[in-house]
Amino acid sequence: MSDSSEAPQPDSDSNAVGATPTVRLREETAELHREVEQSIDWSYYLRDAHRYAKFLRQISTFLPAADQKIDQLLGKPEPWFKDRRKGKWALEDLQLLTDQSETEILHKIADSAKSITGMSYAWVQTPQDAAGVLYVLEGSTMGAMHLCKSVSRNIPFAPVGYLAAYGDQTPSRWKTTKAWLDQFLVEPHHVGQAVQAAKQMFLFYREQLGGPS
Repeated sequence: MSDSSEAPQPDSDSNAVGATPTVRLREETAELHREVEQSIDWSYYLRDAHRYAKFLRQISTFLPAADQKIDQLLGKPEPWFKDRRKGKWALEDLQLLTDQSETEILHKIADSAKSITGMSYAWVQTPQDAAGVLYVLEGSTMGAMHLCKSVSRNIPFAPVGYLAAYGDQTPSRWKTTKAWLDQFLVEPHHVGQAVQAAKQMFLFYREQLGGPS
């Protein structure tokens, strides 16, 4: 989730007068983002197949509930939204990596996933909240390209659908997402809501991925 991993990427001056909503999102979450990034040991998760499976299992456990909230509160019909990367992509990679069925994997993570669905995203209540979460999740596709290279180097046989995101189209997809956010978050207080939700999502990433053992 940093510029060297899964981070929203800057493309304008953060000190510019009349900063766009996505610039505000970036600058107002930057300090927390750095702190969260420092707490996640990506070299641990991407070192071998066993640890990479742990990473995919964690993503499969805590992201689908966020995806569901975004779908419920935003529900855009456009392809960039309907076909966006989701936690289910990590589940598909995990199936290929471990040669387990979706049913087997979901059974193993059922209790944790149920707890997350019921409790952890209670703070996502408005479309603006969902937009803040979407900013974090879609922004992370940019930095994930760097993580994808690490997996390919360390575990050549491993599937990387989740980390590869949209392949060569990832930068253009991120631009499309930012353009929509800049149009959607029209009021200053809407941006403020999105910023708070983005911060919550970064903290949740730390809770779920930080300090592996």
